[in-house]
Amino acid sequence: MTATGDQSREAGERERDHFRPRRGVAAQALLLTGATATSQLATAAMYVFAARGSDPADFGVVVGAIAAGTAVAGCLDFGTNAFWTREIARGAQTGRSLSSRATGKVLYGLLIAAAISIGAALLVPATQFWIAGAIGFALLLSQTWRVPLMGVGRADLAALPTAADRLLAACVGLVAIAAGVSGSTALWIALVVGALLSALIARALTPRGDRLAIRFRRGSWPWSGARSYGFGSLAVSAQSLDVTLLGAIASPAAAAMYGAVSRWTQPMSLMANAFATSAAPFIANSGSSAAAVKQTRRALWFPAAAVLLSLLVIVFAPEVVHILLGTEYAGAAPVLRWLGVAAILAIANQVCVVALQSLGHDRSVARLLTGGVLCHLALVCVLSITHGAVGAAVALVIMQGLLLVSLVAYTTTARHASAKARRLAEHRHGSSLVTALPSPMDQREAP
Repeated sequence: MTATGDQSREAGERERDHFRPRRGVAAQALLLTGATATSQLATAAMYVFAARGSDPADFGVVVGAIAAGTAVAGCLDFGTNAFWTREIARGAQTGRSLSSRATGKVLYGLLIAAAISIGAALLVPATQFWIAGAIGFALLLSQTWRVPLMGVGRADLAALPTAADRLLAACVGLVAIAAGVSGSTALWIALVVGALLSALIARALTPRGDRLAIRFRRGSWPWSGARSYGFGSLAVSAQSLDVTLLGAIASPAAAAMYGAVSRWTQPMSLMANAFATSAAPFIANSGSSAAAVKQTRRALWFPAAAVLLSLLVIVFAPEVVHILLGTEYAGAAPVLRWLGVAAILAIANQVCVVALQSLGHDRSVARLLTGGVLCHLALVCVLSITHGAVGAAVALVIMQGLLLVSLVAYTTTARHASAKARRLAEHRHGSSLVTALPSPMDQREAP
């Protein structure tokens, strides 16, 4: 039995030999935060210059098409990037072994994007919706080519193409505008070129043995195994419908107030997302929940800093609203305070979600996320009738609170079931063999 345990541990060590992080979770999260913030600032600058150099009507049409293209990229990905990152970190796959599936996803994406562009150009040429196909494919390729870097624990390197994407796009856009191209046309061309160049940068930074290659294999379905990740991401995306529902049920003014202050919690969301993205491969590679805690506990100051920023927003909400929006939006201060509370709960939820997904509980997480978002949208419909924007913010707090309770309850139940199963196995087979076996809490869910 001892020999069996040694062989199991040696096999696990061999599977994780490919995981080669050079920086800890906190350092990688900090770099990703900086890269994402740089990318957002470059994007904002591009939109300003493009808006000044184009007709407002044309610019609005192109912006709508770009938003549609971003949604197309998310739908085509359907959770595969996060799923493949976990599988590479676990040692279950490598960039090479995933090449055929990545090739299939890119080819399917190219066909669908081409169909969208051709169909829109023929059916609704005035809308310029055909731009969505080009944007969607470029984003899909860029994001897919970063997966091997994330999987081997090099989010610090993945931060480079993340920032380069929009920085290069901004340079291309400025050159195009200087050459006489209209601002709206220069904007979408720049976004496409920037995404394609960032894909090349990501591929160049990836170690040769881990790079995705163009490889064809019959019967390889790109989205196999990623269904739960996909439904989970769709549920999170659907949460943005709260503003639409608020405007339809309460009033456009309530939606404007809610939308005006909801953006101010984005820095905290950015930090939490960077931590989750950086920590996910470490947790998946750790092989157990106990090891995952050891891997990430030194980096917990990063989400804690995001919580501190949220507390500052809650305390100084009236002053922030008065300085940035003026007295006309004084009623937005309570909305901002409730959103600050929701941000704190959302940070805790994101840590729980990424830990459970990385340890293989993505199906249960997807169900909890879907239920939470449905509850949120239903509460918005009810509370916004009488309380407007404040009601929508309270609905978000209630949803995040219920989701946190559900995640903690699921984790506690799974750990108790795990302990019970191990005690039973120890009674039947002996402690030495059971020690070598993985805990049910740390195993993947059955499909």
